[in-house]
Amino acid sequence: MTLWVHTLDGRQLTSHQDDHSLMHRFAAELDTICATVGVNPLSSFLDYTDINANMSEDAEVSDEPDPETGWSYGIDAMTWFAAKDGLGTLSALRAHLADGTTDSIPPNQIADLLAELDSCIAKLTEPASREAKFHLAVVM
Repeated sequence: MTLWVHTLDGRQLTSHQDDHSLMHRFAAELDTICATVGVNPLSSFLDYTDINANMSEDAEVSDEPDPETGWSYGIDAMTWFAAKDGLGTLSALRAHLADGTTDSIPPNQIADLLAELDSCIAKLTEPASREAKFHLAVVM
């Protein structure tokens, strides 16, 4: 399981398919850090549309891909959040982990986790400045 960053600016969807599997693996620990530093939990930005559409036995798979996304589901089926809110959470997590406070995350995973957070922050900085939306898509 991993997380992909999807951004939505108007009706323009951008899918960043970089691997953020450590963020997914340590989501509960990262949510605890979010509570400690006073920001929205990372898990509040997760969108399960892709995994539900592709893994559910009851999923209705369209013969025709959605014209806007190219996938079996459209933009309106997904859950979206303000990119600036996500950027705030990701930046706070990054700062906390960079300070050397690893909490229950193994120290040998911190550098790679910081790289994943940096990747997400880079993808959200510009969309956040334009009041765009985003989510972290849970995918397999």
